[in-house]
Amino acid sequence: MKKMGTKNADSINARPAAILFGPEQLDQISMFELQFSTTKFLPQYHVIPNQFKFGHTKWNRLLSDWFYSGVTDLQLVPKRGVDVKKALRVIKAHMISFEPSHGHKEAGVAYMMSLLFEDAEWSLDSADRMDAIGERK
Repeated sequence: MKKMGTKNADSINARPAAILFGPEQLDQISMFELQFSTTKFLPQYHVIPNQFKFGHTKWNRLLSDWFYSGVTDLQLVPKRGVDVKKALRVIKAHMISFEPSHGHKEAGVAYMMSLLFEDAEWSLDSADRMDAIGERK
């Protein structure tokens, strides 16, 4: 009997559990993938460390702020050998994918960012904010 899941989730879970992801892989994303999304380097959910699954890292906060509010003044400290522009393009290509569940994508992309960057600082985008009930602030 087939377990619950979508065809796309099954394709992600059919990959090898440990896909090496680091500076060497940043050039292995096509222009098509950069424009229309990819899950090429998204790790299987069971491989992602638990702290990323439960949103308890700086990288989860960055991803959430970026996804829901937008960020400004983003300052990233890359790990040795990482080209920040290439890394951000790959991260964005994974962020815009509709293939995995949002929880899997958040955990996986946060984990990927932790593999590429030492540290990050950012501000929330303050343009045209609305409060919780949709009123302009």
